Amino acid sequence: MKKPKALPSLSIDPRDGRAELVPT
Repeated sequence: MKKPKALPSLSIDPRDGRAELVPT
C-alpha cells in the first residue's frame, strides 16, 4: 500500500531494499 508523503512514515528504499524513515 502507498502512503501519502505528508507525515514521516516507514518506507522501503527500492535501491537498498530496507525500510527507513522518510520525513517529508
